[in-house]
Amino acid sequence: MKTFDEFGFWTEGRVRAADSAREMGEEFIRENEDGRAAYEALKRAGLDHEAARNEVVKVLLGTLWEVENNRIPPTGDHLKRYLRRLAGGETPEEIFSEA
Repeated sequence: MKTFDEFGFWTEGRVRAADSAREMGEEFIRENEDGRAAYEALKRAGLDHEAARNEVVKVLLGTLWEVENNRIPPTGDHLKRYLRRLAGGETPEEIFSEA
């Protein structure tokens, strides 16, 4: 049976999307040196695994959004710079507040 949450979203679809985002985050941290470094810095700063992964995913998705919306060129080191700023203690909200 399909169920809908208070916002009218099909709950199962949202769960699958969340699972996909978690899996994507795990893979990104495993495969990307800067993503892994940012994740490890966040863990050292006291975040648990899930919170650290989510912060890295926010930066990754924020960067993709900027490219998709022509705020930054699709080439360049924006993601690397943003991840280094995250590792340096900035939050995704601070990183993307310049937009």
